[in-house]
Amino acid sequence: MPRPAAGLFALLAIVVLAGPSAAALVKTVAIVNGTRTVMVALQFKPSDAAVWRPDILNHRSLGIQKQIAFDVGPACFFDVKAMFEDGHRINKQRVNLCKSPTYLLTDF
Repeated sequence: MPRPAAGLFALLAIVVLAGPSAAALVKTVAIVNGTRTVMVALQFKPSDAAVWRPDILNHRSLGIQKQIAFDVGPACFFDVKAMFEDGHRINKQRVNLCKSPTYLLTDF
């Protein structure tokens, strides 16, 4: 006859071995437009990936000093590209979005 404690131990071992769920690895970061121009497009991709994620502004603009939420995880290092209403663009590589709850995107 199986003992209930043995079943509970087996279930606990499965949970521990499975590790944290993918949802637990997701962190929301506030991306702030720290430039002097309204942003019209903003894309990210994990630095080790080839494909850019869709524009997170989704055909909206992001005003000066305004912010938008971006979900990070499980990757922390991202390449960033942004386009502004005056036509200038910013490209940044290997930005660590895990080290702070806010990322200030600047021209420099």
